Amino acid sequence: MTAMISILDRAERKDIQTDPFPHIIVRDALPPELFAELEQEFPTLSTVAGPRELQSNKLYILSANEMADCEGISENWKRFFDYHTSRAFYLDVLDLWEDRILEAYPDIEENMGRPLRELTTGIRRPGARENRSNLVEDVQLDCQFGINSPVDTPSSVRGPHIDSRYKLVAGLLYFRDPKDDSTGGALEFCRFRDPRFRYQTGAPVKGTPADGWPARRLSRLRSRHVEKVTRIEYTRNVFVMWLNTPYAIHGVSPRQPTAWTRKYVNFLLELYGGERDGFFDREAPRRVRPVSIWNNMLTAVGFR
Repeated sequence: MTAMISILDRAERKDIQTDPFPHIIVRDALPPELFAELEQEFPTLSTVAGPRELQSNKLYILSANEMADCEGISENWKRFFDYHTSRAFYLDVLDLWEDRILEAYPDIEENMGRPLRELTTGIRRPGARENRSNLVEDVQLDCQFGINSPVDTPSSVRGPHIDSRYKLVAGLLYFRDPKDDSTGGALEFCRFRDPRFRYQTGAPVKGTPADGWPARRLSRLRSRHVEKVTRIEYTRNVFVMWLNTPYAIHGVSPRQPTAWTRKYVNFLLELYGGERDGFFDREAPRRVRPVSIWNNMLTAVGFR
């Protein structure tokens, strides 16, 4: 196999765009010979999804922590995953994103108790913060095979949303088959229609759904709240990476019926430790109705 390189080797700070939020798009991200080798050995849908019954246009993933027990994964891919869940890759990420991270989250180093470059790293395990194994190291990295299954009826695998509050950066590398003639499946970057709730270059991230934002739940946004700004087509060897904030709204355009799958590799970096629980809230607290308060009081004194 061609010598392993970082997916970020061709990414430069000057190419980071800030509208609608910080992101970078790298075309021909991997050298052609390396990409061709990995493409040829990309695992099948049955390998990634397992024996379960497949649903139409559903995401199936296989994470780095599952690789050791999974048959059908080539040594080339294992090496690729090993590097992109390593401390070396974490430092690659900082070389590209450190300035933007500190702009958005100026108290992150204070919260973690040390500089970003001194944080320890590990491979993410299932369960996020609830899994104590994920709290041993400061930073959890993951690399995942992602496959969207064939489509029976026109649909989007995921509409506009914002990722986990523990995620710092995320990336996707597309492996579209050269013969794939399907339509749809583009990655769409959006912003809130209300200009008061948009990313401001160089400004710290502030505000959550609890602070009067237009949507109470950032994990699933309604189309009336957002507008599309950037569209990245599902194209071979295109890599996209972005800084995760409450403004990083993204989704996938509807796919039309097709027997083709939509294949990519997912890169992510999450932090579960520190004094603060995540970088922001994805959901505002539920409001307690007066009648509920009254019922609770009656229950407390024994009348219910």
